[in-house]
Amino acid sequence: MRIGILGGTFDPPHIGHLELARAAIDALKLDEVLFLPAHRNPLKRAKSSPAKQRLEMVQRMVADEPKMAVSDIETSRGGPSYMVETLMELQMVKPGDYWVLLGADAMKTFDEWKTRRRSSS
Repeated sequence: MRIGILGGTFDPPHIGHLELARAAIDALKLDEVLFLPAHRNPLKRAKSSPAKQRLEMVQRMVADEPKMAVSDIETSRGGPSYMVETLMELQMVKPGDYWVLLGADAMKTFDEWKTRRRSSS
């Protein structure tokens, strides 16, 4: 499966998120776009709405979109959300060809993203 990953705070989710997902489905021939609301974005200083509330808002936003789904993998894990860790977990539970979709706000801080999983020792 070809799966687009759209992570973020989604506080609030908006039409721009939907349009990015729709465009990616068409342009990349994706089977699905999976929205991943972050529990806590480690690069944002501003306080956000509770993770459960943001998760529910995204679920409502994509409810009528057949090629879109929402995962609670980051909100249920707790702590800071790192895409590299999420992708490793997703690949174990739902193997696929993943495409990370980024908006302009995420691109501004991309060079600050965590690049590898910490060792467990």
